[in-house]
Amino acid sequence: MKKLLFIRHAESFGNKMKIIQGHADFNLTETGKKELSSLINSNFSRFNNYDSIISSPLKRTYETAEIISGFINASVENDELLKEFSAGILDGLSKEEAKEKYEKYYKIWEKRGDLDQIPKAESGDMLQVRTLMFLERFLGEDYNHIIVSHAGFLRCLINTINGNKRTTPLNLDHDQLYELEDIFDKINFEKNKLAKNSIVYKISTCDRDYIIKKEPRWLEKKDYDEKELIDYLSNYVNIPKIYLMTNRKKYFLKGIEYKDGVHIIGNLNDIQIKNTTEMLKKMQNLLYNIYLPQFFYYLF
Repeated sequence: MKKLLFIRHAESFGNKMKIIQGHADFNLTETGKKELSSLINSNFSRFNNYDSIISSPLKRTYETAEIISGFINASVENDELLKEFSAGILDGLSKEEAKEKYEKYYKIWEKRGDLDQIPKAESGDMLQVRTLMFLERFLGEDYNHIIVSHAGFLRCLINTINGNKRTTPLNLDHDQLYELEDIFDKINFEKNKLAKNSIVYKISTCDRDYIIKKEPRWLEKKDYDEKELIDYLSNYVNIPKIYLMTNRKKYFLKGIEYKDGVHIIGNLNDIQIKNTTEMLKKMQNLLYNIYLPQFFYYLF
């Protein structure tokens, strides 16, 4: 079977207090719990048709998942990739506070689009890479799960699956259910057959293309060093950014920017990636050797 049921968490205290929640953590209200129970009872045959529940780890989603689990006796698994879309400096502020302190940024948030211009917010591309990383777990597998997440994340996820722009408006009230079958019908994970010790996918969405690299080990210090260096150099030279890195159960994933002329899917292999990393480290050492002595010369 290949089917997923998507649901937003029930009403939280953050919703009740009109707070921009993002990564801020709030429990469910009693009203939210009652309304959720009523929703499940009214749609019991649909909920009971699923094997397990995968939830964001934030309180409002996990509590929602636990209530659903109590009705249908299904296991609950947390997945960090399902967390809400962060609004950066607006996270945890009431809408009134945000409008008063950061009117310019509040207007961006209010449009329900990408939040790239808000300081410390998660970019639209990073959010979309996160949705693709979540979907990767279902490649080549049967799936029959309830997915409990948040309005911002679900908007991007469902639109991406349906082949729409990630910011396309969707009704994501607390009582809305979205059932989708064959989630890869409009998303193509193009596998690079030349990669030896890793799998590299090029993924095309309605918004843009991305690269996801998968390797059967967990992330190490060298991976974080590489990302830090590439983050810096990508501001000055035409190299793809690493949007996100995460460990899964038995492997890691890296979500990478796709650039025409830089990424040619058939040429992405471990040797080239290793050589590129070594080249960047040599550049870093060269810059260090050139500028540091001059700094000390002028200092003393």
